[in-house]
Amino acid sequence: MSYLPGTSTIARFALVEALRGKLALAVVAVAVLGLGVALFLGEMAITEAARIQGTALAAFNRMAAALLVVSFVISGISREQADKGLEMLLAQAIPRASYVIGKLIGYTLLAWLAALVFCAPLLIFAPALNVAAWGISLALELTLVAAAALACSLVIGQSALSMLMVAAFYTLSRVMASILAITSSPVGSIGSPSFKTMGWFMGGLAALLPGFDRFASAAWLWEGSAVWSHLPALLIQFVIYLPLLAGVALFDFYRKDL
Repeated sequence: MSYLPGTSTIARFALVEALRGKLALAVVAVAVLGLGVALFLGEMAITEAARIQGTALAAFNRMAAALLVVSFVISGISREQADKGLEMLLAQAIPRASYVIGKLIGYTLLAWLAALVFCAPLLIFAPALNVAAWGISLALELTLVAAAALACSLVIGQSALSMLMVAAFYTLSRVMASILAITSSPVGSIGSPSFKTMGWFMGGLAALLPGFDRFASAAWLWEGSAVWSHLPALLIQFVIYLPLLAGVALFDFYRKDL
């Protein structure tokens, strides 16, 4: 990227930092742990052991992958800010956009590698084509989560608060569909002002959040070739939300006086 000098170098160093650090070991260790738990569940199952094992492993791997990626992104950015590495980097006449885009590219590669590791054990329990679709969906989700973690780290600047904000973003994106279903079928009076206000608020919030509940569902492992029909809608969300999250990070990063 000649118009953004240093972007490829920053992306490469972000990826190398993950592979040379403890993250790569943690990803492999957690993937092995999840496989062990799944195999143990298979010993306890009376019927449909493979389905139970695959479902449990997919749910475990999805949550573990998101937690590991978010932890690495936030800790890496926080460490650079604490060590004044960011100021030294920008002193080299590198555009701030190069830093943000470079980091985002590096973390995207990291997300796809993590998705590859975490979907590999599922090949033991589910068809390869279904696992491939599930893995692509997980990679898209992890990329958006990494972008959210990058934006929060640059905007907030505190690792604990950044982790809390990303956790809230991820959790709400996962459960918002269920919340909307509950508000559409209330127990109390449907015409109450409090219910209408809550419904409007939740509807507006849902419009701003990605539908992570549609990504990497464990049920995909048993849908046959129909599983690929889910990906186009997820790609649309990915194309919409990734630039938005990157834009938030860029806007605040340029606004700050470093």
